Amino acid sequence: VAAAIKAGGYRTGMTGKWHLQTVDRENYVYSDAVDAIKACGFDFVDGMYSENLFDEYTNSEFSHNMEWVTEEAIKFISGDYTDDDAEKAKPWLLYYNPTVPHLAANVVDALDAVSCRKTADVNNPLPRDPLVKGMTMDLVVNLTLLDGTNVTKQVEPGSCKEYRTSVKDRAGTITANETQDAFGAIWLDDAIGALLTALEDEGQLDNTMIIFQMD
Repeated sequence: VAAAIKAGGYRTGMTGKWHLQTVDRENYVYSDAVDAIKACGFDFVDGMYSENLFDEYTNSEFSHNMEWVTEEAIKFISGDYTDDDAEKAKPWLLYYNPTVPHLAANVVDALDAVSCRKTADVNNPLPRDPLVKGMTMDLVVNLTLLDGTNVTKQVEPGSCKEYRTSVKDRAGTITANETQDAFGAIWLDDAIGALLTALEDEGQLDNTMIIFQMD
């Protein structure tokens, strides 16, 4: 699909989980996996996971990181990945495949214990927390405390840790068995909202077809 659309004059991008090629876990190199996906017709690939986040793939070095995946998606939408104005001006196709909610890798552990500077590109940790409007930037959340009090909280700009705490806070009172899906759904909801905000900021929201599909 990407190759056909690219041939029609579009620029094409992919972020999130790929899971359409065999991964050589013993000799895995992130940049090689990126190149393999680009060979399928994508101009831009980053914020990418080659498959489900099971231990034999992650080696406990990284986990879910929706801030990273979403920041890279916004980079593609805005065209900030290239200095070529003609390329930026093209219509585009983005394949955005989030890793949450999913049984592979514990969402709670990812929120609690894994830095969002750690990514699937293990040899190149991020120099700063991802800056995503509606997630780690410009996010105000409304919370209901256990005593029924409603409070409004501004998430500290640029703080992945504080943002991730807000994801858990917004889940409310839930059982341990519900945390995976609840936390993952909120994390995903924020990410989709951030993409819509980016489209609006770029003046492209009313000219973009969005297809949301679950497997």
